[in-house]
This record gives sequence, C-alpha cells and structure tokens, in this order.
Amino acid sequence: MIDREKMQVFITANSPGELYGWAYPIIKELKKRKEPSFITLVLTPCQYASGTEYEVVKSWSEVHQVVKPKEYIKYILFGRHSFDIKKNEPGVVVFAGGDPLHAVLLSQRLKLPAVAYLSRPRWKSRFKNFMVKNAEEKKKLENKINHHKITIVGDLFLDSCRIRMQGRDSFGNLNFSQPAILFLPGSRPVEINYMVPFYIKIIPLIKEKFPQIKFIMLISPFVSEQSLLKILKKEKTVQSYTVKNPAEWEVIISSCIKLTVVKKPIFELPVNFYLALTIPGTNNMELAYLGIPMIVILPLNKAELIPLDGILGLISPRFPFFKLIKRKIIFSYNKKIRFVALPNIKAEKKIVPEIRGVIKPEDVAEKAVELLKNPEKLKEISLSLKNLTREGGAASKIVNVIFDTVDSIKD
Repeated sequence: MIDREKMQVFITANSPGELYGWAYPIIKELKKRKEPSFITLVLTPCQYASGTEYEVVKSWSEVHQVVKPKEYIKYILFGRHSFDIKKNEPGVVVFAGGDPLHAVLLSQRLKLPAVAYLSRPRWKSRFKNFMVKNAEEKKKLENKINHHKITIVGDLFLDSCRIRMQGRDSFGNLNFSQPAILFLPGSRPVEINYMVPFYIKIIPLIKEKFPQIKFIMLISPFVSEQSLLKILKKEKTVQSYTVKNPAEWEVIISSCIKLTVVKKPIFELPVNFYLALTIPGTNNMELAYLGIPMIVILPLNKAELIPLDGILGLISPRFPFFKLIKRKIIFSYNKKIRFVALPNIKAEKKIVPEIRGVIKPEDVAEKAVELLKNPEKLKEISLSLKNLTREGGAASKIVNVIFDTVDSIKD
C-alpha cells in the first residue's frame, strides 16, 4: 500500500460555482482525514471565470498552493513550473469543474492517475473513476463505461452548503413581519453587468405594491468593488451610493428607495428572507438549503453574450453574422431543456418558478408580487426546498475514492 502521508492531490477547477460548490468541500474533507495531503488547486482556463478566483482561493488555509491558468498552460506546453511537484511521490488528479481535458493533460504531465466528479462521460479511458450524483446518472454512464469505474457519491453542492452553514440548520420559519427580498446577480462580469441594472429596475415596481419591504443585493466574493461601483455610476436611476465598509454599500435609487448591497456569504446574513430573485447557478442550491423561496431568471435579451462550452465558446458576438448564429443556438437550446433552476433539475419537477427568454423587469416584478401576496405558497416552496437538500456525504465518498485510487498504484 502507498504511504498516504506523502500523498499529493491536484484539484482542477475554475469558475466560482465549481470552486465553492465542488472543490471546496473536497478540500475540507481531505484536511479532516488523519493522513495529511499536499493539496494543490489548479485554476484552468475558463470562459466562465470572474477573473478574481486566484485572490479568493489563496485565502483558503487548507490549500497549500494555487496554480494560475497561465502557470498551468506553461507547464502543460513546456513542462516548466514554478509550483511545487513532489516527484516520485504518490498522488492523484481530481477533476472538480471546467473542461475534463485539463485534468487529463495534467494527469499525463504529472504521470498520476485521474478521477472525475462528472455526469457526462468524456475522455472515458483517461479517468480511473467517474463519480456521479445518483443511480440515474450511473445508469446513463454504464452504456459507455465499465460499471466498475463508476461510483455513486451524491451531490457535492449540499456538502458545500452544510460546511458553510457552520452548524446552522436553516433560517427557520419564514418571518412575514419584516419582509425582505434578496437579489443575486451572479459572479461573472457578463452576469453582474446585466443583472445589477436589471434588478434595480425591478425594485421600484415591487416597492409600489409593498411599501414596507426591504431590498438586499448579495454580491459574490468573486466580484471586485471596482466592478460594482462602475456599474452603479452608469445606472441613471441610482441617485447616490455610500460605501459603509468594504463589505457593505448603501444605494439610493429612484423615489429615494434604499437598496443595501452586501459582499459576504449568504449564510452570514442575519435577515430572514422569504423571497430571492436569482439566475441559474450554484446559489440556487444554497438558497434551497436555507429554504428560501426563489424565482430563477434567465434573460435572453442579450443571449449572444452568454458564454458557451467547447468550440461554440469561440463564436464572437462582435460580428453581426456570428452574433445571429449564437443567438439562434442559445434560443434553440433553451427550448430543448426542461429546467434551468437547479432545485427543479434535481427534483425533476417544478418547485420554484422560472422566467426565461426575452423578458422585461415588469415580467419579473409581476411574478414576485404574485408570490409575495401568497404566503402559503411561499411556505410550501420553502418546505419543498428543505426536503430536497437534506442528503449529504458526497465529499467523504469522493475522498475515499481518491485514497483508493492512490492505494491501487503499483510500486
């Protein structure tokens, strides 16, 4: 058996959702084990990245070193590196987001086995093990991969929520005496540049129907203060803004409506929200874990700006012809998929409302007001979300697979 005390783990990931939703719980579980592991987080190139990933993950004390995308590319192409590699020591490469090709290339360069948390089979012969959420995903993979290479582990997002909750079960019962709405604009530049102004236009429409309601916008730690202030300066309906501290801004919009903007994890907010407006992404499961009802919005008004995977991601919207092609691809894809909200996808049925397509602020405000007038419906959604997110243990099973993979290496 390999000496685990000398084990090194290289985790590939990139965008904010995958870093917090997948990589983070694996890293936390690795550090809980008795066997010390040397953990390297490799940030691979990604069109979905916010640009601030390196600064954020450098603050994670459990990670020994973080490799920037440019450093990774240099190592893959030329074999040169400025980060530590323990040659001739056991280890494994773990795919936790992005393009699996990067994990494959890193595995080949390091001459270490690779495992993947992945629901779609790609590079089937290059991974020692595919870890999936459930039996349904395993069944789909078994048509293309030997079933001995597939392990059901569960949903990593739920482990991430549980870790970051720090012992809090939920926000408890919905409190309608102090109404507050939470807005989540995303973390990538294309998201916040569009969604922050879009949300600001929605706020007066809701305030008109609910004068006592409070509005709070949660900004991702991957969004810089400069990026946010740049957006606020451009928005005509913003009358003033005050930076109270690095994690809180007070914004006054039309008709002297106050919007509080905070930059901290949702689990640290003391307010008992009973409705959130958000876009598709990992924060959907964070809200679900807390039992916060949500409306998931997917505006396709500027569909050509939405990043795509693979070769399609190379289509530039700067040219009218390619802009048209990209819009058609995205609208066609939108028609084919049943759900975009993660709770609906997980439950395989509609739990939370979705608003998709070319939409106006009025469309979202109307649905929000409809829900706010129906407390029983909000409580029903809240209970369904809590029931959906009570399983866990994926990170522990993934670390078991990592150790088993290392143990299987022949001297």
